[in-house]
Amino acid sequence: MGAGMFPANLWNACEMKTKGTTVNPALSLLIVLLLTPLDARHAADAPKPLAVAETDARLRADGKGWRLDKAKVTDPKRPRVLLIGDSILNGYLNRVTALLDGKTYVDAWVNPYCQSESLNKLLAEVLAQGPYDLVHFNMGLHGWPEGRIKPGTFEPLTKAYVEVLKAKLPKAKLIWASSTPVTAQGKPTELEPGINPIIIEHNRMAAKVMAETGVPVNDFYSLLVNKRELARGDRFHWTAPAYELLAKTVVESVLQELGKSKTNGVEQTKAMTTPWEKIRAVPMSGDLRVFWDVGCRDRDYNREQAVNHGLKIVDLLGTYSDYPGKQKENISKFLEGNRTNPWKKPEYFERIIKRNIASGGGKGAIFVHDIEFGFEEDVEKAWADEETRKLSGAETREQFAAAYFREWATWFSLPCVWAKQQWPREPVGLYGPQPFRRDYWGIAGKNAKQIDGTHVRDAELWKHIDPFVDFYIASVYVFYDDPGSIYYMASNIEENVARTRSYGNKPLYAYEWLRYHDSNKKLAGQELAPYLVEAMAVLPFFSGARGLVLWGWEPKGKGQCYERLPLFMNSLGRVSDLSAKIAAATLAIDEPAHVLWKEKRPLVRKLCVTPDEWIVMAVNPWQDETEKKDINVQCGTRSVLLTLDGRHTDIIHIQGSRVMKR
Repeated sequence: MGAGMFPANLWNACEMKTKGTTVNPALSLLIVLLLTPLDARHAADAPKPLAVAETDARLRADGKGWRLDKAKVTDPKRPRVLLIGDSILNGYLNRVTALLDGKTYVDAWVNPYCQSESLNKLLAEVLAQGPYDLVHFNMGLHGWPEGRIKPGTFEPLTKAYVEVLKAKLPKAKLIWASSTPVTAQGKPTELEPGINPIIIEHNRMAAKVMAETGVPVNDFYSLLVNKRELARGDRFHWTAPAYELLAKTVVESVLQELGKSKTNGVEQTKAMTTPWEKIRAVPMSGDLRVFWDVGCRDRDYNREQAVNHGLKIVDLLGTYSDYPGKQKENISKFLEGNRTNPWKKPEYFERIIKRNIASGGGKGAIFVHDIEFGFEEDVEKAWADEETRKLSGAETREQFAAAYFREWATWFSLPCVWAKQQWPREPVGLYGPQPFRRDYWGIAGKNAKQIDGTHVRDAELWKHIDPFVDFYIASVYVFYDDPGSIYYMASNIEENVARTRSYGNKPLYAYEWLRYHDSNKKLAGQELAPYLVEAMAVLPFFSGARGLVLWGWEPKGKGQCYERLPLFMNSLGRVSDLSAKIAAATLAIDEPAHVLWKEKRPLVRKLCVTPDEWIVMAVNPWQDETEKKDINVQCGTRSVLLTLDGRHTDIIHIQGSRVMKR
């Protein structure tokens, strides 16, 4: 056994580096350990690839050592699976092998490597031991020490790793597993403050590569981050129940991927959506909130899972509908013939609305009226309607204008009054008119005066509605796969917040959807691009909102409906982890979002926790995913240099001299 199993150049190339110190594995070698035969696993048949000694004592193999185990193949028709991982793989390997016994052959490459050109060369040698039908791979817990992965190389090296897999095994299925959380030494229920943020960032960059290359994900991090009581207490490793969870996750995904069939080269199963059990929870502290308002086939199941993951339920009411009467007394239909006379309500107005409120509330954390209709905003045209002018009782056009908007406001405010009467413990809000109605092209490229001019009627209507709502809603559904969409979201939230502060300090919640808006026929029904999902989850909390509502309508969906939900929840989780500080911090906006949008500059928002502690959100959607940009951010009296990676929405936590990406 020994180096003869691999080319000599690989022995030299796979040097491990820690803080700039190079250790040649040929000098500090842990020669491949012999296997104890286990069922169909035979050490005598296994090749002996390079197995180096991990130079950091904290990152031990935690088991039988670094090695390549190769199962003995007796049935050439049975699929072959290769598992790649570090000491965490040692923890769940035997259980996976047992659960897949008789279904697949399982080889395992347990190694201490991190992203490097040397690893990618060595990977090709290992894959030659196949062919394999599926590769389940991870590398992460050995890449956090300073100096092991050069700055700016993580993503390209990870992408090159995937390219090797696809080049050597063009027909194989691939699954990537994120790295598990790192807990505090001796305090397993706490996350390690120095290392775990690096793991989160590496997981984030790797997940982006997998999204770009079409590799499905097993999110080990989210699976265990809220089960830290199962950690062993040595920072990196876990107890048997945790490894059982990982094993079952691996087996489920392996069998699912192997079970996919192709017709004419097209996969017949839909894109794999991650089950709720593998998605991280996002509990919020202080007055921050996240809500679930997705209608789907498995509504009750999804509601229960959403609550278990830290989201609260919305009672959303189609206030003007008449489902029991088969829409015969639908108020919206009545309004189709009335756009100029707010004094002309149907005789069933109050009866229909109160009936709907009685049946549609009392179950959620908030109550939302969905009332959307258009009316004539040109007062001159309304004044020309003789019946309307007479019913207004106004003697002048000025009096008429005031009365006209005040009366239209009752179509929205009366349902809010009646909901409070029926459900006094449930805060009431309104989806429809906003203090600043949703706008894209009315903001893009415009100055403040132009923006105010196109929204003057919003304020005139809203001042009559405001006393009757307990919170505000800013609708920020996305229309375009374009960098401007991020500034559109920020602008609409910030403009609504600014216009409501004169009324008090009621919270604002951003209404969001993981799909593009139906009005964009080209993108309708598609889930948002990953960079937009990230921004959507984080941005509201740095633009003045106190929470967000995830809305959706998935009548054909079964189980968890969204491929992008894990990314959304992971991004939201970064807010969750800092929510106590974010809730207590003061927002600092140096320049309006519409100015940054017009000049195509990075969007930066700051929260001041104390004069020495800041939380910064920064994103530069104008640059390519592979580009980086350095910016200086003024935090009080201190200027902080930040590097923005691709189009990722960064959260940076600054405490004194420490600058940490979350």
